[in-house]
Amino acid sequence: MKVVSFKEKIRAALRWKMALAAIGVFLLYDVNQSVANTPWTPLSSSPQDSSYVLPMRQYLSIRAYNIIKTTDLQVRNRDVGQPLIFRPNNGLGIGLGFTYKILALDLGFVIPASMRYRGDNPTTKFDLLSTLYGKKHVFDLTLQYYEGYDLANANTVFDGNPPQSALSMRSDISSIDLALSYLYVLNHDQFSFQASFLGDVIQRKSAGSVTLHGFAGLYGLSADSALVRHEFGNGLDRQAHITQVANLSTGTGIGYAHTFVLPRNFFITLSGAPLLMLNATLAEVNHPEFDDIEDTRFNMRLFTRNAVGYNAKRFYLIFNLIYDNFLVRAGEETRIDYAPLKMKLFFGYRIGKDL
Repeated sequence: MKVVSFKEKIRAALRWKMALAAIGVFLLYDVNQSVANTPWTPLSSSPQDSSYVLPMRQYLSIRAYNIIKTTDLQVRNRDVGQPLIFRPNNGLGIGLGFTYKILALDLGFVIPASMRYRGDNPTTKFDLLSTLYGKKHVFDLTLQYYEGYDLANANTVFDGNPPQSALSMRSDISSIDLALSYLYVLNHDQFSFQASFLGDVIQRKSAGSVTLHGFAGLYGLSADSALVRHEFGNGLDRQAHITQVANLSTGTGIGYAHTFVLPRNFFITLSGAPLLMLNATLAEVNHPEFDDIEDTRFNMRLFTRNAVGYNAKRFYLIFNLIYDNFLVRAGEETRIDYAPLKMKLFFGYRIGKDL
């Protein structure tokens, strides 16, 4: 029986993740495309309680938006407490979109001048955080590929005197995040996520719902050398010398969401869900004094989906935030956390003679 080495296992895992990312890039093509929100209606759909939810999908709605998307990586020693925070080279995206009946689509691009880093080292991104909102069902699809990270808290790690190389963009660090999440809304007759995140219905009265969640995901990170270069990382812990990470996660949980309808068509939506997940984690450590990491255990994922805005029959202005924090304990002292984040502000106008 052939014995597969640790490095072969982690590289095989990363190879097929990268292949999936390549398929996604081929199908969607535009690396700065933002397909943000698409409603989904089951064939057996029944109308919602009109005293709570007013549908507006029969009207063509056009909108302009700006958006920020990212996934931070935090690697920490549980005993030390100070994490290494790595952040991809992101910027502000702008775009246009529309909603009509069961279709909603946003297309945009990232403003180059808004990128945090514009030096000589190349950076690449493919950034798809897409949500399909239905009356009962919500699907979140994540497909992110980043090439180019910097150590965001270098000043803290190096006690206020970081070397210049610790401040530069690391174009050799790349990551892939592929995940699918599902949410079921129990009180779907009176509560609507579509009102707060698409604006294609109007929440007329305050209402809330218990939500049921399930998900599966893959996360991979690869670097040509240690996350903190050896000439600076030798005095740090094992986490500074990680060069490869592969993490498989699946889990479930229960949450709650509530929309507070305020006077004059304003609203606030708050939701959260603590989710239990099973993680299988592999990490390669490029240092002779430290062992590689291979660990399987239960961890926590914290998910929140919030919005605030104005939603009237003709105009709507909405800000929403989706934050997802995977808290991954790998081994007795290592934490490898990653957190997809999407913030979006959009203004919409509905077209209809009877509005």
